[in-house]
Amino acid sequence: MDRAEVKDALCWLQVLANPDNDAAFLRAIAAPKREVGATTLEKLAAMAQTAGLPMSVAAGQIGFLKQLTPRAAAGLEEFTRIVERLRDVAEKVTPAELVPMLAEQSGLLAMVRSQCKDEASFQRRKANLDELASWFEGARGGGPGELAAQLALLSNADRGEPGNAVRLMSLHAAKGLEFRAVFVVGCEDGNLPHEASLEENRLEEERRLMYVGITRAKERLTLSHSAEIKRWGAIEHLLPSRFLDELPPGDLLRDGSDPERETAEKKQRGRAHMDAIAAMFNE
Repeated sequence: MDRAEVKDALCWLQVLANPDNDAAFLRAIAAPKREVGATTLEKLAAMAQTAGLPMSVAAGQIGFLKQLTPRAAAGLEEFTRIVERLRDVAEKVTPAELVPMLAEQSGLLAMVRSQCKDEASFQRRKANLDELASWFEGARGGGPGELAAQLALLSNADRGEPGNAVRLMSLHAAKGLEFRAVFVVGCEDGNLPHEASLEENRLEEERRLMYVGITRAKERLTLSHSAEIKRWGAIEHLLPSRFLDELPPGDLLRDGSDPERETAEKKQRGRAHMDAIAAMFNE
């Protein structure tokens, strides 16, 4: 999983499964390289943020492309066409079948060949992509949703963990995933909803993002906000996100609202941690 070509292929798969994954988009757009440099990507990121869109979606918007140089716009248009074609293919084939098709149609395999000095080197690197495809054997087809689920499993397998670990991600990247416990941090006005959305009266998209974060939790959800932060050497006082007041009061337990219950829960968690430590020593 540490091989460059495997990481590139995984980013392509992640873009297909979740268009909101900007980190995956930034790697995929450069594998292989197109006429899209760092300056173009910075401009695209700024335009996408202003419009409240992920970069991969903004890359296909005619209005954005007209603001770029013809070569950069052509590179983004080509990338978008390939992604759309592969996303259609992903609806019809299994992830195992998709990987070699992606490697060929994205230009990733041609890029690997151009980087190799001999055929033996190329075959070794191609075998890494074949092994990635074999990992998905047995997974059924089902489009981006099934692909996202398989990628989540692969991510845990790569770390050698059964999934009992902390994963840090953006709200956009969390779409399609679920976890037993979820912590959504930074629930302040100016952050969620973002200050740009407040200024431009675009709250609905921010509300949907909040909904995405909330619905990732299967058992326990924790929402947190800061009273103040230090920015540029000055203290700024913050207000809780207005979205918190839109949630059903009966489903919320705010810190300090029920001291007895909070104390009991802390003791229960403490006992569970001690039991887990004792079990480790017993093993």
